[in-house]
Amino acid sequence: MTVIKRTGYISVSNCDAMVAALPELPDAAGKEYRNSDAGGNQVSVYKILRYYSYPDSLKAAWKANIPSEVLNSYLVSTFMKIPATTGILYPTTPSEPSKMNMNIPVRAIGCFLSISLTDYNHLYLNDVKYELMKGDALLFDGTYTYKTDTMSSDALWNVNMVPTWKMSTYGA
Repeated sequence: MTVIKRTGYISVSNCDAMVAALPELPDAAGKEYRNSDAGGNQVSVYKILRYYSYPDSLKAAWKANIPSEVLNSYLVSTFMKIPATTGILYPTTPSEPSKMNMNIPVRAIGCFLSISLTDYNHLYLNDVKYELMKGDALLFDGTYTYKTDTMSSDALWNVNMVPTWKMSTYGA
């Protein structure tokens, strides 16, 4: 799969409505911290809230402002905040067979549809930097290694796992 960038996937006003409904996001802790592919002391620093923990007001705002193709087929939805100056995602490959101690290649059932909720966000996928403005989205599968740099302002994302067999719905 190639990375697909969708400019203006959702409107700025829809982004603003979801951001306005966000509570304080909890720090990713315990199993939520992702050790980098390199292991060691490289532990990603971010805040995250998963759909099952969304307060009712956020669920309502998300459902009212997310495109219907996501609402009708998402597998998992999260809000992620990478805090200014301290937040970072170290290189991580979610579907790396060697990390899972498997002998066969991984065939992902889901891919990531990451929607930027703030301006000037960025994400590296296999060392290619993608810069996004509010409302832009990236579609990629779990075999891509993702990372960020630290930034001078908070980065807010709505990250949705969507079925790979429906990728054409999302622009693939």
